[in-house]
Amino acid sequence: MPSFFWATEREWRQAHETLAYLFDRYGPVADPVRLFAGQARQGLEVLFPMFDRFAEAVCPDCDSICCLKARVDYNFTDLVFMHALGLTPPPRQIREREDQPCRYLSPAGCTLPRILRPFVCTWYFCAPMLELYRRLPPRTQRMRSALMREVQRNRNDMEAEFMRIVTGRDIQGLPYEVEA
Repeated sequence: MPSFFWATEREWRQAHETLAYLFDRYGPVADPVRLFAGQARQGLEVLFPMFDRFAEAVCPDCDSICCLKARVDYNFTDLVFMHALGLTPPPRQIREREDQPCRYLSPAGCTLPRILRPFVCTWYFCAPMLELYRRLPPRTQRMRSALMREVQRNRNDMEAEFMRIVTGRDIQGLPYEVEA
C-alpha cells in the first residue's frame, strides 16, 4: 500500500492531468498563480548556486544522506508550481513507500533539475549546511534569508490564489468571484 500522495503511476498521471486541465480551463484567470510561481522561481534561481555549493561541499562525505532516509515527496504546492510555470513534471513521485530511497538519487546526486525537485529538497539545510550558511558574511545571510522568506511567501500566495480560483472561496471560506 502506497504511503504517499500520488505514489502510483496512475495517481501521479491523474494528478497532473487534472492540474493541466484546470490551468487550461481557467486560462488567463490563473495568471496571478503563474505570476506568484514566476516570482518564486526568480528567487530560487538566485539561491540555487548557494544551495548547489553547500550540497557539493557536504553531501559527498555525508553518512546520513537525506535522499535515502528522509520522508520526502512532492506536495500539492510543488505540483501547482510546476504547472503554473509550464514545466514538465518528472515521470513519477519521489517514492511509493517510506522505506524506499528517492528514485531520482544517483551516485552523482539528484538527477532532477533543481527547479523540478520537491521544494523541501531544495530548502532543507542539514547541520553541516547551516554551518556553511553561518560562515557567510552577515549582510549576505540577511539578504539570502529575506529572499528565502520571499520565495516561501510567493509559493504560499500561489497556492492560496490557485485554491481561490478553483474553489471559488478565499482562505476563510468566503465566496470569491472568478470569471472563467
